[in-house]
Amino acid sequence: MDWYFNNTISFILFLGAALYFLLMLIYLIAWENIASFKIIGKELSTFISVVIPARNEEKNIIKCLDSIVNQDFPFQLCEIIVVDDHSTDNTAPLIQAFIEKKSSLRIKLIRLTGDSETARYKKNAITAAVQEANGTLIVTTDSDCTFSPKWLRTLTEFYETQKVSMISAPVIFTEGKSAFSQMQTMEFLGLVGIGAASVQTGFPLMCNGANLAYEKTAFEKAGGYSHEGEPASGDDIFLMLRINNLFSGRVKFLKSEDALVYTPASATISDFFEQRKRWASKGTLYKDLTVVIVAVVTWLSNFAALSSILYMLFSWSVPEMILRLLMAKMIIEFFFLAVVHRYFKKTYLLFWFLPAFFVNIFYVVVIGIAGLSRSYQWKGREVKK
Repeated sequence: MDWYFNNTISFILFLGAALYFLLMLIYLIAWENIASFKIIGKELSTFISVVIPARNEEKNIIKCLDSIVNQDFPFQLCEIIVVDDHSTDNTAPLIQAFIEKKSSLRIKLIRLTGDSETARYKKNAITAAVQEANGTLIVTTDSDCTFSPKWLRTLTEFYETQKVSMISAPVIFTEGKSAFSQMQTMEFLGLVGIGAASVQTGFPLMCNGANLAYEKTAFEKAGGYSHEGEPASGDDIFLMLRINNLFSGRVKFLKSEDALVYTPASATISDFFEQRKRWASKGTLYKDLTVVIVAVVTWLSNFAALSSILYMLFSWSVPEMILRLLMAKMIIEFFFLAVVHRYFKKTYLLFWFLPAFFVNIFYVVVIGIAGLSRSYQWKGREVKK
């Protein structure tokens, strides 16, 4: 197998690893340069619309709504729009009962009916809500989420003081006690950090629709979700890329513990695989060159690492170049995760770094290939290419 490290493929893999190290170093510096935002308790004036798409969420939706209505926020400046996306359980009746119980608040239920345009799934639900929204600022989240008590206040104050068109904010997993849950939480915080750092560089790479806010006018000028050729998912990043192109410098990451949104980690390996396959399925549809380059470099670096590990297993030798490649990847990822976890006071999760490092290498390569099919399970529905 020595020929492997003396040909063009070896050079390409080594180049991918080197570029990945440089990319992560840039993101590490960018994360550190994001100013932490603290609310000052100013009097707010922006009317906001909180949009919650829901499908078969009878176990979570009331907890989500309770977490919103108990916010430290002047609710005369807020409306909540819940969109029932063809649920087959008791989601809609539970929401309706909650609305009647909280009649003093502006809470509205929209029920999607029929099968038209269901290929857009969550996007269709958000579009229906935005069309009826009265807010200047649209805040989107998911129906299985809970929130920091000052979540809405922090988002709104950030919007009013920073003059932005779109806000990406942090989402973290609610921690379980299992190793699987804690490794997911650790890795996901790393993705939050990469998304934040990419926004800081001016070339956004990812965000999360569970904690996203944008001006209604920006949504409309960007064409909403009417663009052909985009997948059923991607309600977050594709919109962000279009708004960033239209309003350069007005897309920002809100670095604040008060803006945290909490969402459950995947309960099973199968759920995790389907979630990540859904994320990866968007890869072939990106038109933004920066996103494509980063995706290719990331996949190549992991493929290089996996190839190196397999080489060591089968050759029973450890070439110096392999050790350098793996150590460089390990060091830069650990330092990046360390600074992000330190900010969110989750450094104890780094206990799982080593096993997660090797698992991550394998699954990124496999998921990257599996995502090419653009077929996955999502909310009990089969989404196909």
